[in-house]
Amino acid sequence: MKQITSFARNHNDIEPGLYLQETKRNIDIFDLRFVKPNTDVIPIQAIHTIEHLFATWLKTESDIQDEVISFNPGGCQTMFYLEVFNDSPIDVRKELIKCIDWCLEQSTVPGATIEECGNYKSHNLNCAKIWLLEYKRTLRE
Repeated sequence: MKQITSFARNHNDIEPGLYLQETKRNIDIFDLRFVKPNTDVIPIQAIHTIEHLFATWLKTESDIQDEVISFNPGGCQTMFYLEVFNDSPIDVRKELIKCIDWCLEQSTVPGATIEECGNYKSHNLNCAKIWLLEYKRTLRE
């Protein structure tokens, strides 16, 4: 059986960072690696909160909102996937730093009411901000 791209990478060699995982037709799939695999995990409440924050900003406020297809957490709890159309040049790193800055300014989690979210009690904004600050440092290195 053929392996999918993400499983074919030796996870012992992956460091926190931003990686173009693969390109399919006119879609770039990025790996936003917050944590070195098999060393730590992002708590699920922080993942859920980051997902809400990033999805909101990327799809409503960013300069690339028309290119954004989806933003999703990886099941390993160490990273997120960002899928974008690559029809025009995009500085993803720059957009992610702007996104993180916006996230750090938020005092509430968008879309986190019982009517808007399937697991509305599973959020932790303060914890998410800690992980976002660390990832911003990674992006700036």
